[in-house]
Amino acid sequence: NDKHLRLAGCHAINRDALMKVITRGYGSVTPTLVPSNWFIYTNDLPIHTYNPEKAKAYLKKSGVTGDFTCSIIQRDPDTQIAQLIQAQLKEVGINMTVEAMERKAWVAKVIAEDRKFHAGTLMTKVPAPDPDFVFGLYFGGKGKLNWSGVNDKALFDAVEMGAKVFDEQKRKEYYKRAQEVLLNEGYYAFLFNRPIKDVASKGVKNVRRDLNGAWYIGEMWVE
Repeated sequence: NDKHLRLAGCHAINRDALMKVITRGYGSVTPTLVPSNWFIYTNDLPIHTYNPEKAKAYLKKSGVTGDFTCSIIQRDPDTQIAQLIQAQLKEVGINMTVEAMERKAWVAKVIAEDRKFHAGTLMTKVPAPDPDFVFGLYFGGKGKLNWSGVNDKALFDAVEMGAKVFDEQKRKEYYKRAQEVLLNEGYYAFLFNRPIKDVASKGVKNVRRDLNGAWYIGEMWVE
């Protein structure tokens, strides 16, 4: 519940180092989960930089002590990511315990009404066919999953308006506002984007996916 503690965590994570280890250098680090090839992308956001001293200052300002638990789905690369973050947080005085769970158990814990989990990790596919497929799902208000359980009218209003208007530039402005709230409040510590890498024989032509990651099987052929 403490903004300063959240921001301490955000600035304690070396996102570039995580990206290089997990994606072997093929990934990218952007201000939020929005990749640079999505029309709502903007590069003038208050990005969370790796700054251990700032993290320590935020931690001190929070006055919070003790350990906390990060609940993850037991799969790769989530386990490796959690272990790396655990080590990075420890360097600024934040002790994180990793709880690896089966997927169904993790989902039940994170979206439970009592919201008793401390923190968790997520990954999603971006870009999506429409920004609301991501923002409405993860950062929406009433009736949405709202994984982190935050209650922020400014965030909810921006996401709602982004889904309602048709003009791309106006939509981009609303989603920028939503990202500004997410970053300023430290609700999420965004990590990195990891591209899908496909391998196919040279004889297989027109190999491509839709924005949900599904193959265009009907449009592929063997030469």
